[in-house]
Amino acid sequence: MSRISVIVPVYKVEAWLDICVKSLVNQTFRDLEIILVDDGSPDGCPQICDVWADRDERIRVIHQQNGGLSAARNSGIRAASGELIAVIDSDDWVDPDMLETMEKALAESGADIAVCGFVHEYEDSDAQGEAVLPGEGVLSRKEALAKVAGPQGVVFIVAWNRLCRREIYDKVLFPEGKIHEDEFTAHEILGAAERIVTVNKPFYHYLHRAKSIMSNGDREEDHINNAEFLALRWDYFREHGDEDLLAPCFETFLSACTMAVRDLPKDGGKLKARVQELCRKGQEMSGSCGRALSAKEKLLLGSPFLWKTLYAVKGKLTGR
Repeated sequence: MSRISVIVPVYKVEAWLDICVKSLVNQTFRDLEIILVDDGSPDGCPQICDVWADRDERIRVIHQQNGGLSAARNSGIRAASGELIAVIDSDDWVDPDMLETMEKALAESGADIAVCGFVHEYEDSDAQGEAVLPGEGVLSRKEALAKVAGPQGVVFIVAWNRLCRREIYDKVLFPEGKIHEDEFTAHEILGAAERIVTVNKPFYHYLHRAKSIMSNGDREEDHINNAEFLALRWDYFREHGDEDLLAPCFETFLSACTMAVRDLPKDGGKLKARVQELCRKGQEMSGSCGRALSAKEKLLLGSPFLWKTLYAVKGKLTGR
């Protein structure tokens, strides 16, 4: 059994996979296993995975039919033997001392989850983007959940900059068939921890590339997914007695719901039904957290398609 298991879902990342795996093999923390989950990748990734497994005995490979990012992560988690688990995207890379520093932070603090910062990298540029940092310290469950309740706090939402005790992933797996899977699970993962330690260093390098899942998402579907995970998050807060987090979560939901209605295509089909359900949910949410709605917001949640029509007419009149 290794101290740390690192799960790496692999799909159509032939140009970046070596960089990712090399950054893991070269970690200063040596007591780890690296599980490469080939999610039915149609390029040279399966062979690259096997070559790495031949080079380093700490690397294991799972070959499976394509099931999506969440399915690949879950397969790796189920196969992991480590006491601690990290989930890394296969087109990203990490600094050599990331795992050592985060494991030490967990051991010294007694926390269940360690979170580090990350830096934006770009496929078409050598220049680094802005670093996103979580601060330094130890947060309670409630303090960490407050970070994800509002529109900010991405550093606490994403899955790939965390090191978690195995027991966390025994309680929570990633939702299969969804994009924005990190958003759907952030509140459950942080909510399953008693303490979260933050490491204020940007160890993780997040690559923005033109053909990634996040870059090629459908905008209308994205907005609906955003509103859906925020509704689930709101339900979680209510069910677990986190009443003070309901209002900020609702404000973020309302913004996402507005964009979902605004960008809904005329032939929305199944998307229309999802939007209607979200608007009904929004009415329930506003009542439960005591949030008075403006006339415009009442129209949005009560008659979303009439609101959309009026929004379009206003746009034509104002030239927007």
